[in-house]
Amino acid sequence: MEKLQRAVQLYKEDKLLQSARILEKVKDNLNELLNDKTGDSDLQETAAELRKRLNEPEVLRIAAESEEVNTLKKSLESKIGWTLSYDGAQTKVWYRKEAGTASHSMLVEGEIEAPLLNLAALLYEAEFVYRTAWFVNPCGCSKGMRACKTGCSF
Repeated sequence: MEKLQRAVQLYKEDKLLQSARILEKVKDNLNELLNDKTGDSDLQETAAELRKRLNEPEVLRIAAESEEVNTLKKSLESKIGWTLSYDGAQTKVWYRKEAGTASHSMLVEGEIEAPLLNLAALLYEAEFVYRTAWFVNPCGCSKGMRACKTGCSF
């Protein structure tokens, strides 16, 4: 139970992936308890309470958001469906047509040699690119969310 409390605390501190790793360990422990054939009533009570805690809204939110992050990570790592448009010395650019729309997505990969604060400022301002690039539509990101939990697609 202490591990679940720690996972929720880390989530509140905006440490989603650390929280998700702890949550996975708790789920593994639950599976071990459920597979235990000794029939110990204390273990069964612990497993039942753990299962109940794993269905609390905060814990479910951690699981859902970490799954979303992992899906995004896998999507960005996979180049399936992307067409390489530019292959320079320090950057690569891919594009793909989005199914059912007239839109295209663009994926740019490269190194940015800049101080971390400058990079953070650039990422923070990314959602306003449509003001200077008239051909890009606003992404409609939700306001009031923590910075690492916003995701913009142009």
